[in-house]
Amino acid sequence: MGKHLRVLLLALAAMPLGMAIAGEPEAFKFSGSGNGRTPVFEVTTPWLIDWRALGEFPRVTFIEFRLHDARTGAIVGIINEAEGGARGLKLVDQVGKFRIEVSAGEVDWSIDVIPVSDERAAELQDKAGRLPTLAERSKRAARRLPEGPFAGWHAPDDSTIFLDQDDGIGWRLSFAPPCAGLSQAQGITFMTSVDGPVDQYDSVMLDDGSRCYFDTVAPTSWVD
Repeated sequence: MGKHLRVLLLALAAMPLGMAIAGEPEAFKFSGSGNGRTPVFEVTTPWLIDWRALGEFPRVTFIEFRLHDARTGAIVGIINEAEGGARGLKLVDQVGKFRIEVSAGEVDWSIDVIPVSDERAAELQDKAGRLPTLAERSKRAARRLPEGPFAGWHAPDDSTIFLDQDDGIGWRLSFAPPCAGLSQAQGITFMTSVDGPVDQYDSVMLDDGSRCYFDTVAPTSWVD
C-alpha cells in the first residue's frame, strides 16, 4: 500500500564519476523535456555519455537518444533506447563535433558529456570487455529477473519478494543472506547487472542505497 517500484538501467559499470574525471577536460551538460536536440559540442579525446531520463509513466513513454555528426548530420549511432525512467553510461571513442537528438515524449532528460583520457577509456573497455566463464554466465542467468509489466510486490520478510504481473504470472525472489530492511522498505529499484542485458535484473536497491542480489528467481502463478 503506497509502496513504489522503480527501474534503473545501467549500460556500463557504475563508478564515482567525480573521481573518474579528475584532471580531465570540462564536461558538457545538457537538459530538457520532451523532443529536442543539444547544441553542437566538440570532443578531442574519448568520452562518456552519462544520460538520465525521468518519465511520469514508466513503460509507457519511449525514449531514444541518437548521436549525430554535426558536420554532415549523419547518425553516428543510437545511444540508448528505453521506456519510462532510466539511466545509463556509454563510452564513445570517436572524436569530432557532434550533437545529440532526443526523442522522449513527456520525459525530462539530462545528458553529461564527460571527456576521459585514453588510459581511462582503455581501463573502462577492459572492465566492460572481460567475459565471464560459461559456468558464471549460467549461474547468473538463473538469478536474473526478466523485464515485465509488474503490477505489485510485497516482501513478507527480509529474504523474499513476491512480484505480481498483470497476466497472472508472478515471481518469487529470494535473498541469501537476507536483504536487511527489505520488509520495511516503501520503495525498491530493480537493477541490471554490469555484464548482463538491460532488460534483465539481478538485484534491488532500497531507499537507503543498499543493494541486495537475488539468490534465486522462480516463477509463480496466482488466480483471482
